Amino acid sequence: MTDDTPDGKTHQFLVHLHQQIEGDLTRAVSMYELGAELGFDREAASDLAQELMASGHVEVRTLAGDIGLTASGIEMVTTEEGGADVPESAVGLGESELLDPRAAEAVDRLTTEIKANIPSLCTDFDTMSQWTADLRCLQLQIGAPYPKTAVTRALIESLATLAQALTPADATASIQRKISQLLAA
Repeated sequence: MTDDTPDGKTHQFLVHLHQQIEGDLTRAVSMYELGAELGFDREAASDLAQELMASGHVEVRTLAGDIGLTASGIEMVTTEEGGADVPESAVGLGESELLDPRAAEAVDRLTTEIKANIPSLCTDFDTMSQWTADLRCLQLQIGAPYPKTAVTRALIESLATLAQALTPADATASIQRKISQLLAA
């Protein structure tokens, strides 16, 4: 694999997994049965699943070998299937119980931007501690197998409150705009 893009058998395995779980983050299927449907033996199916796990597209769900797609795995398959690229400004958290993969990626980009700007955002230790605590909780939530929209929304609302106390600057304006966009939809 190059640049985390699956090719050949690995790609076939990923696409078939997506079809079997119907793009649902909460569903899982046996990696062995999935492999058998594609003509792979147990060892080959395990190797393919491990390769996809290493790239962050698949995660193991049970000790028996059930696997499911991660948000990045679903995003990769849907983008390759001709899913329209949604502009960043159009991505919001939504109202579903589980966080949409595109929203999870938007939240991840937001946390990355905030972390890069923490030194300029924080004027004192208490403020830095609050930003750090909220960011850690947010990263744990979007990294969870089933990230909850309501929990993510509450954490982003907390970040919005912190951001409102900042003086306007280029970085803080960008962060505030992205927070507003996520909360608006």
